This record gives sequence, structure tokens and C-alpha cells, in this order.
Amino acid sequence: MGVNPESILVSVGVPVYNGLPHLRRALDTLVAQTHCNLEIIISDNASTDGTEALCGELAERDPRVIYLRNAENIGGGLNFERVLNLARGEFFMWAAHDDWWAPEFVEANLNNLLAHPEYVASMSRVGYRDGDRAVWMPFIERADWRALTGSPAANVRHYVANSGMNSRFFALYRRDILLKCFRIEPYLGSDNATMVRTLSFGKHGEVNRLLFFRGMAGESARHLSMLTADRTFPGRFLPLWRYSKRVWGMPHVQRDVGMIISLLVVNGIFAAMLGIAHVKEGLRRLRP
Repeated sequence: MGVNPESILVSVGVPVYNGLPHLRRALDTLVAQTHCNLEIIISDNASTDGTEALCGELAERDPRVIYLRNAENIGGGLNFERVLNLARGEFFMWAAHDDWWAPEFVEANLNNLLAHPEYVASMSRVGYRDGDRAVWMPFIERADWRALTGSPAANVRHYVANSGMNSRFFALYRRDILLKCFRIEPYLGSDNATMVRTLSFGKHGEVNRLLFFRGMAGESARHLSMLTADRTFPGRFLPLWRYSKRVWGMPHVQRDVGMIISLLVVNGIFAAMLGIAHVKEGLRRLRP
């Protein structure tokens, strides 16, 4: 007899800092998942906006919700690591406070992983939203959920050349694999580097249904700050140079012409994004 999926514990890690006003919707859609065997671990990074009261109230109502509050803000990376390390489930996913999920997200991706032992991650189609307004992202959206089921070298090349918004970071994973792959590293693209590492252990599956909605409000400002964070000489022109160096040095990455092309493509895209961001900021400052 096969394993009953409902007997499998899935852990959801919710690192949050000042998550209002979006957090309630995110948590409501998590507790409403059709796969009921969940633990939802909220790590509050010393919020000051009412997040504590909201999460405490939900934890009192639902025993699957575990609310933890850091005495001080430990930073985003350490908070993501904390919920991963605290998880007990065989499968794990991170959940951002401004995203939300269709009720079948966990169930559909869990079933996909169970049906394909070679998959280390599974992601559904992604919808992008600025409030209730759909954001059309035709050039990158497919990259956020497309299956990576070729050879390890091909999967890495395809992902590196076009990782989209890296929404697959919020896929459902085999937790033991993610524990081996996640690193807190101080450069743009460190979350992408985690995805490249997972591809050394297996493939990424796809659920071709729209089950994940990513909040995009404020993304422009966040992108500008991220793209200009590296003040080193190469970082002023190539925001992904540290990421590229790290990927090139990974043992499972095939260092060939195809990989060079993939890195040139993604660095060209981000260099162009940096240039556009500087132009927009310059125009903003010229306005009266």
C-alpha cells in the first residue's frame, strides 16, 4: 500500500517583520489548505506594528500555528534559517507575509513530489498582484514555475540564464535537501544560489495550475535598493558578480561554454536593470 499523503507532516515557515496589513490574508490562506497535516511556524523579528497580537490570536485558535517572537531583529536571512531549522516535517516551504495561496497549493505540490522521487522541489504557476490588481509579467513568469527535469547541467544552465523573480524559492521542498543547500550569504542572488545547489540533488517539478499569488506592492523600491547595495567596483556595474563567482565554483556546475553564456545573459539583464533604475532615480530627483 502507498503512503497516505494526509499522514505526512508539512512544515510552513513564516519569517515576518512588521507584516501588517497583508499578514492576515497570508495566514488565513495557509490554515485553509486542503492538506491539513501542517505546522505553521511564525518567527516574528521583533515587530512593532501589531503582528504579535495577530499571530498570538491565531496560535490560540489553531494548534498547528506556532508563534515565536525574537527578542530583537536578527535580520531576514537568520529569520529564514530559523524557521527552517525549527521545522519537523519531511517537506517544507517558506511563506512570505505578503503572498497568498489557493487551498490546494500544498496538496498538489506534495502529491507531485510523492509521485516523483527524483524531484526535490515542486512549484505551481504564479500570479503577480499589486493589491488586487494583476501585474502582467509575460517575459519572466514562466521561469518562476517551469519544470527543471533535464540533466543536472541543463537544469542549472536554464535556471541561471532565466530565474524570473525566483518565486520557486517559495516552492515545496524535501526539507532534508533544503537544509543542505540554504546559506546566509551577503550578496544579491544568494537565494538563487540556494536554488542552484538544490539542483545538485534532484529536479524541480511543476504543477501547471495557478495556486500561488505573489504580492508585488513596493517591489520597485526594493529592487532599487538591492541592485545598488554592492558598492564594490564590480558591483557598481554588475550586481550579480558575487553570485556568478559562487555559482561558477560549485562542484556540480559544469563549467563550459553553455554555462558561460547563461552567466553572461543573466548578468546582462541585471546590468540593464541597474542602468534603468539609475535613470528612473535621476528623473525622480529632477522632478520639482
